[in-house]
Order: sequence, then structure tokens, then C-alpha cells
Amino acid sequence: NPDKFVAEVLLLRENFQEIVDQSFNGDKHFQRALKEAFEYFINLDTRAAQFLSLYSDTLLRKNSLKMQDSEIMQKLDDIIIIFKFLKDKEFLKTTTNSI
Repeated sequence: NPDKFVAEVLLLRENFQEIVDQSFNGDKHFQRALKEAFEYFINLDTRAAQFLSLYSDTLLRKNSLKMQDSEIMQKLDDIIIIFKFLKDKEFLKTTTNSI
């Protein structure tokens, strides 16, 4: 389920980001470690790129008429957060073009 995947990844990142910010005062070494950890686990499975692509497609095609502009912009910002962790961005472009 792409919606659940994106929501869970964002929640997990938010929780760990809060820990780094509060416990380590946003130390750059801990920030980098968090980024590297997310890059590692997001790229363990190629379905992550596929789920992000499907989530984006659903958001822009179906849900955009039902949502406020601010909600859409927040969701797009969320997509970008996850997209930055992906190493194989070409897969995502190919997947999006085929939909």
C-alpha cells in the first residue's frame, strides 16, 4: 500500500529527527548518520521507488481536486523528503513515465 508506506516512512523519519534534534542538539554528525541510515533502508527494496511513484501519481491525479493547495504542497514536500533518500532516481522517472 503506497499510502501506508509513505506515511510510515515519514512518521519514522519525524520520530528519529526529533530524537536527533532534542537529544543531540541537531549535531551534524548525528544528522548525517540519520540521513545515511534512511538512505540505506529505503534502498534495500526497489519497491520504495515504485510506492513513491504510485503515491505521487494518486496524489496528483485523483486527490488534488479534493484537497486544499496547502495540503497538496505539504504532501509534495513529504514526497521530496523521501525522494532525496533514493539512490536509483532513474527507476522512479521510468516508472512515472509508464503510468
